[in-house]
Amino acid sequence: MNMPRSGLPIALAGLLLLSTAQAQDSGAGHLSVRKEAGEPMVQTVSTLENEMIGRIDWDNKTVYAVGDGVPPMDAVNPAQARVRAKRAAIDEAMARLLETVKEVKVDAESTTRNFINENRTVQTRVSGLIKNATVAELRQASDGSYQIMMSMPMTGSEGLTASLLPTQMIRVQQAKTVTHATHAPLNPPQTSTPSVPSAGQSAATFPQATPGVSSGDAPATLAPKPAIYTGLIVDARGLNPSPAAFPKLISQAGDVLYDLTIVDPNAATERGMCDYKKSLDVARQQPRTGLNPLVVKAVATSGTNKTDLILDDETAKQVKSAETGAGFLRNAQVIVVVD
Repeated sequence: MNMPRSGLPIALAGLLLLSTAQAQDSGAGHLSVRKEAGEPMVQTVSTLENEMIGRIDWDNKTVYAVGDGVPPMDAVNPAQARVRAKRAAIDEAMARLLETVKEVKVDAESTTRNFINENRTVQTRVSGLIKNATVAELRQASDGSYQIMMSMPMTGSEGLTASLLPTQMIRVQQAKTVTHATHAPLNPPQTSTPSVPSAGQSAATFPQATPGVSSGDAPATLAPKPAIYTGLIVDARGLNPSPAAFPKLISQAGDVLYDLTIVDPNAATERGMCDYKKSLDVARQQPRTGLNPLVVKAVATSGTNKTDLILDDETAKQVKSAETGAGFLRNAQVIVVVD
């Protein structure tokens, strides 16, 4: 199948992964794509004319874009024509990669485009990432034209998350400061720790009980050990949430259960805040959430971008209790299941 030489309509399905075995004798040298099993979480990016220019692969935390280039008419020899066609393909792929990156949702209200437009530091960092993008696949057609796929990681020290995290951390902390200053604490947690006697008050007023032992005449019984969870799986099917770099988990009462102030920044940088999967069975098999993940159901989404997930208050209490001593939220051991 021949493909146009300008305005490449990238017929990409699945993960934008290329098969180099095909089109060896094809005059068009088009890029073919194979699809991984397991319904990958992929977001397409198109122009106003519905021309697909790139994809955001949330499964592999990678952004892809394709560009093409044709030999210039004024080339002085075939070698120069090839070099200039290849350079044109790379330039177009990088330009499209930048446009695709701008569509990555950062949080419930912002995309990377907002960060780039509002913050010169982020703009510089993202530009550097684009310049260092990797050529994932290259194909030369018999007419001398090129098609090139570029890729850029979203996570890791050289990824998009690392470029956005410092600015986003400040925004989240400022938002929390404002919230705490204008609202009373919601449903303060009840603890079982005995009150400390005030000055002049006898400590005898506060009898100490042995954990797990009855204080009456009944036989002593051991308190059941709480389950140790190794991760959190949030079932958001039916809610149509959007994947984001820095999503939140929120209770119906407005209590933030999971955001950048809770997760270890190193974990958020290296692996992202969470994975997105399209199957609960697949999610249960992921090493990210371990052998005994806590599985909960989200009841709604929040924000313009529909990236934040809301849990009912009872479920939120369960998550907070399970996190105590386990640390799976701090270590970003979270998976979200979507349709």
